[in-house]
Amino acid sequence: MTVRRRGNLLQLGERYRGKFTPEIMMNVLDATLEDGGATVGGTIYQVVAIPWERSLWLEAPGVQDWTKIPLAPLFGPENWG
Repeated sequence: MTVRRRGNLLQLGERYRGKFTPEIMMNVLDATLEDGGATVGGTIYQVVAIPWERSLWLEAPGVQDWTKIPLAPLFGPENWG
C-alpha cells in the first residue's frame, strides 16, 4: 500500500507541477487511494500550511471539513516580547 500511495502522490505532483495552490493541495489530500490519491481509512487529520498568509487549513476526515486557522494574530509584533 505504501508503494501505491507514493506512486499516486508522485503522479499528482507531476500533474500539478507549478500549479499548486492551497485548494489544489486540499483536493490532493482528499483523494482516496482508490481514486488515485493517498488517503486511506484511519487518516486522523490533514494540514495545509500557507506561510505567506500565516495560516493553516486543518481537516479531520469524517469529523470536520477543511477549516482555515489564521495564525497572524499569534505572530504579530505585539506578541514578540
